[in-house]
Amino acid sequence: MLNVKLFVYLEGLILLKDISSTSQGEVEKQKLVHLYPEQLRWVLTHLTGPTRHSQFCYEILADSEGCHLNYEALHVEHGKDNRSFDEVLQLATVLCRKDSEIWRLLALAMELELK
Repeated sequence: MLNVKLFVYLEGLILLKDISSTSQGEVEKQKLVHLYPEQLRWVLTHLTGPTRHSQFCYEILADSEGCHLNYEALHVEHGKDNRSFDEVLQLATVLCRKDSEIWRLLALAMELELK
């Protein structure tokens, strides 16, 4: 189960807290989201936890077929320096899935806020 809370401090700046249940108990992560609506872009930076300083950049781009989401990630995981290529690939797959879930929940929370 994932619980997401939003705290808006300044225009275009959001503190996102997500709490998830793991086998070790609940884990809370804090992320700072910078919104750049004129550019259809946003940047998410992890503030806490073993992935602090990780940064994810998103941009919606138009092309001849419509539009798509461009996504770039710098994933930092402190204390995990000795992973094999296969372990890194597996981690990237899991992180993409979790990240997509979190952004769907954020969209729902924002929609509720606007109602």
